[in-house]
Amino acid sequence: PWTPYQALLDRSREQIVMGYGALWLFGVLALGGMFVLLEREERARKQAHAAIEKSEEGLRRAQQMAKIGNWELDLVRNRLEWSEEIFTIFGIDPSRFKASYEAFLAAIHPDDRAKVDEAYQNALKSREPYRIEHRLQMPDGQIKWVREECESEFAPDGTPLISRGTVQDITREKSLRDALEALNETLERRIEQEVARRRRSERVMIQQSRVAAMGEMITAVAHHWRQPLSVVALTIQSLRDEYEAGELDARRLEGMIALSMDKIHEMSEAIDALRGVAQASAEREECCLLIQAQEAYGILRSEFEAAGIEVMGRCFGGDPVPFGQCRCNPANARVRMIASEFRQVVFNLLSNARDAIRLSDQKKGRITVTIEFDGDVEQLIIEDNGGGIPPEVMEHLFEPFYTTKERGQGSGAVTGVGLGLYLAKMIIEERMGGTIRAENGDEGARMIIRLPTEPS
Repeated sequence: PWTPYQALLDRSREQIVMGYGALWLFGVLALGGMFVLLEREERARKQAHAAIEKSEEGLRRAQQMAKIGNWELDLVRNRLEWSEEIFTIFGIDPSRFKASYEAFLAAIHPDDRAKVDEAYQNALKSREPYRIEHRLQMPDGQIKWVREECESEFAPDGTPLISRGTVQDITREKSLRDALEALNETLERRIEQEVARRRRSERVMIQQSRVAAMGEMITAVAHHWRQPLSVVALTIQSLRDEYEAGELDARRLEGMIALSMDKIHEMSEAIDALRGVAQASAEREECCLLIQAQEAYGILRSEFEAAGIEVMGRCFGGDPVPFGQCRCNPANARVRMIASEFRQVVFNLLSNARDAIRLSDQKKGRITVTIEFDGDVEQLIIEDNGGGIPPEVMEHLFEPFYTTKERGQGSGAVTGVGLGLYLAKMIIEERMGGTIRAENGDEGARMIIRLPTEPS
């Protein structure tokens, strides 16, 4: 018969069955979750492994492209590990290579082994990285060039533990570098030869310029001599006539001698001026710029006077005076120049100014020569009132063989073929370290020469 105890027992059984069922369900779920986790872990492991393989493959390809490999030497165990690319660079079969530092040295060109070993040993002593380029002796006799870089790890007591480094095949780079160096050496030789040729050409042109300028200088001196020679000739003629007529007394004789000596002295000054301008010198010397300009002016002075061209000077801040009356203070002699070539340049510029005035319709020709300091530069400015330089001429003014004058006319043959201003620029800028430029002023052209001064 059914009793309350039986009902309690039935309920317990139901609860036990339900408990076992729940426990079984939990176990199944836990086991399923474990399988899911394991699957995820396996998938992550495979993905990581694939990423590592991809990274290693990328590194391998990068090393192949750059022809660079890495190595590691365990100095405690004397175990050397190379990347795949180093075996390729050294031309060694990995299966036949007993990796060690000694085996590595054996692969180096015999003439470079001591150098490489010394560099490595010194790096261990100094505990500093090193970089070296050396050759490899390949099994087939081929020579390769490699660049090595290395750094090491050390124990606290300084004992070297591990060295790590890279080896890069630079055979092509070295070949190109050697070819470039050879090309540079060839270019340097060609440049030296061209510079020497140009200097020879410059010397020839300067000499030709001097010869042509000498022709005009001699013409100027001859013109300058005509008047004093005529005076001396007339004086001598008068001396004879007065003597034959009995009109010559001591006072008259002294006067005629004094007049003749004055003219002879004037002619002598022209010769001195010509000699000063024509005197050749290839060395720089400390000169007074004013004195050198006045020597060039002295050759042309009689022509300026005969043509009615006034030449005034403004020197070192003084008042305008006739250029021949300007005086050079010894303190102003601070310019190092090739004096004879500078005088030639000034002579050419003054001649050009004279020709410009002649070709213009100016009734009163005027040239102003200004000499002044501008900081550590002394400059000479020659300005005329000949109408200026046309723009189409200005841009070609200093080019060789450019001229607006008829051949052989104007201020000498050298100017007539268009070399005068070109040579002036070459002399001032290349041989004296100064500058020369042209511009137009209010009434005519202005030529400006600037030369560095010596420290006082």
